[in-house]
Amino acid sequence: MASSPSVRELKESHRQVFLPLGDSPGEVQLDYGFAHVVLNGETIQVALFVKTLPSSDAIYMQAFLDRKEMLPCHEFRATLATLDRH
Repeated sequence: MASSPSVRELKESHRQVFLPLGDSPGEVQLDYGFAHVVLNGETIQVALFVKTLPSSDAIYMQAFLDRKEMLPCHEFRATLATLDRH
């Protein structure tokens, strides 16, 4: 009965492959999500807006009591309302 290969054998037989991420200066990534926080002794859900600049690892995050507050554009609000109906 053959024995299983050791971790060392597996590492030596498999090359690691890395995919370099190419982010040009000035490129921005936007995301949003939700988190539970304690505010004035009460646990509530807040909406989070996150903006990152990958080339410099700069991060900006802002929390909102209502997710619609983070959508300044009427078109985004209309899209959100449509998604809420489905």
